[in-house]
Amino acid sequence: MIRQGSSSQMIVGNLAFKEGAEAAADFGVERARAWLTSKTGAQLEASDPAVIYVANGLSGNFDPLSYTTWDALEQVDSLGQRVTFIVHRLCDKTGSITANDNLCILFSETSSKEGIDYGNAPVAGFMPYYRVTVRVTGPRNTRSYVQALMY
Repeated sequence: MIRQGSSSQMIVGNLAFKEGAEAAADFGVERARAWLTSKTGAQLEASDPAVIYVANGLSGNFDPLSYTTWDALEQVDSLGQRVTFIVHRLCDKTGSITANDNLCILFSETSSKEGIDYGNAPVAGFMPYYRVTVRVTGPRNTRSYVQALMY
């Protein structure tokens, strides 16, 4: 009975660490969003590995397990979990998203109140999508990865 009780406590403890890591990952996504919205379009045209940003995120595969530059913007939360992120712009080349040879996954906002074709007039133009990958390393070396798409 003692052995069964301690096993249950270990399982509950591990679940608590996992849920804590997932909550910290939400914090990481918000940090990435704030970082992304603080940049101008021109600043987001070139990759900068020093701040873990990749402007040509569609060219090549990204494997978070083998990525080595996670610690560039790492922040430790109040529970001792280390949270960091990387942002990939979903284009196959660096530079302007309007370049003819740059294939990007774009979001187009439309209005239903203006334009000759009702419901098809672009309001804000085109914006590229960004993939944010957050890594959380917590107590007992627990590790959690979360991805989010934003524009």
